[in-house]
This record gives sequence, C-alpha cells and structure tokens, in this order.
Amino acid sequence: MQWWTDYFNDVDTMDPERFGAWFADGMELQFNNAPLIEGKAAVLGFLREFTRNFSSLKHNHGQLVGDETSAAGEAMITFCRPDDARYTVRGVTMVTRDETGFRRMAIYADFSEIYAAVQGA
Repeated sequence: MQWWTDYFNDVDTMDPERFGAWFADGMELQFNNAPLIEGKAAVLGFLREFTRNFSSLKHNHGQLVGDETSAAGEAMITFCRPDDARYTVRGVTMVTRDETGFRRMAIYADFSEIYAAVQGA
C-alpha cells in the first residue's frame, strides 16, 4: 500500500506540515494507554511534544495488513537524540482513513526506555 509508505516517509522527516497534511480535522489519536487525543491541532501538538527531544526518526516496516481505508502495520522505530544516542522499539500502528484524511490512528509501543532516557537527559 503506497499510501502507508508515503505517510511514514513523511513522519520520518519529523516535519509536522508534511505528516500533518495526512490528518482530517476531526482526527483521533490513541497513543498506548493515554487518553484519546481529538482534533488535528491537538494531535499535531502531542506529536510535536513527543518528538521534540529527537534529531531523527526512522521506521523499518514489518508486517502490514489492510486496504485503502484501513491498515495495521508493525515497525521497528529508531529514535536518535541530538547526542547520537539511539533507541529502537517495536510498535504497531492502526489507521482508518477516508477522502478527508486519517480519521483515527492508534499507536501501541513500549516507549519506557525512551521516556527514561529523555527524563534523564
């Protein structure tokens, strides 16, 4: 599914204008067990805050299932801090979309090592 690859290539730029262009105004994001984030602006704000401690991000994709309106895929996600420390975690993302953009996205990954490293920096 080319749209999946194109979206994550945009995510890996860490440019909110690029990856945010995929989101519908009423976008919902479920991130692990955190409360649901509703609305494109709130989702972009959360993602900006989440990635602000990193200089780069790279998704290496694993299994992907879905079609043009919904998909779920796994990836090994490597985060690099400005000091070149790298952290790789396995994650699963599920997306539902329509002609207006992504309606819902759920991301499930264990980011505890990353959180600990960022808090200790």
